[in-house]
Amino acid sequence: MPEAIVDRLETVEVEIVPELRAVSDRFGDACSISILSNNLKDILYIARSWRPTGVRISATAGSRLPAYLSGMGRVMLANLHPEEMEQYWKVFKPVKATRRTVTDRCELEEIFEDIKK
Repeated sequence: MPEAIVDRLETVEVEIVPELRAVSDRFGDACSISILSNNLKDILYIARSWRPTGVRISATAGSRLPAYLSGMGRVMLANLHPEEMEQYWKVFKPVKATRRTVTDRCELEEIFEDIKK
């Protein structure tokens, strides 16, 4: 169960976050570890490190975000098995977070195909 991971965040903080910080420092951008949870609807952040540049989603370990709204979530969705993807579409209830949020299934499927290339 993904939520059980949140109970181990202290271990994650000690063992994983330093590595994420090193990656963030090296590339000058955010670095996160997350998993799909909540019937594939959300990503659950396990650990995150970021640098104070640009606009960032304010996500911390234990935070959830609809998978279709983030690059990380889209990469995970794009790589689901077809049966899992059908399960996702059955529970998909898009909300427009900004005026540019993509909520159309066909457009998202195109984005997922581009990610796979």
